[in-house]
Amino acid sequence: MSDLRSWLAELAGNGDLGVLSSPVDPDQEVAAVLEAADGRRAVRFDAVRGARFPLVGNTMVGRDHLGPARGCATRDAADRMADALDRPRPCVEVTEAPV
Repeated sequence: MSDLRSWLAELAGNGDLGVLSSPVDPDQEVAAVLEAADGRRAVRFDAVRGARFPLVGNTMVGRDHLGPARGCATRDAADRMADALDRPRPCVEVTEAPV
C-alpha cells in the first residue's frame, strides 16, 4: 500500500475495519475497544472526545495483513521488512497535507 487511506480502504473492503461513530473517551474507552477487537479487526474512531480528527488502531489485524500492507505476498513480508530495516529510505517532509 502506498498510504494509510489506501490500506484502510483495503481493510474496509475485506470487512476488516470496524467504524465507531459514537463519542469515545481517549483515556480509557479507545484502549478498551482496541483490546476487544485485537486480532479480529481494525477500528476507526470517528468521534474521539477532544480530537479534531478520527483515530484508527489495530491496523495490522494479523500476520496475513503484513504482505498486502507492504505490497507483496505474505510469505515475503518478513524479508521485505528486514530489507527495509537494513536500507531505510529518507523521509519526505510534508509541510501541507489534508491530514
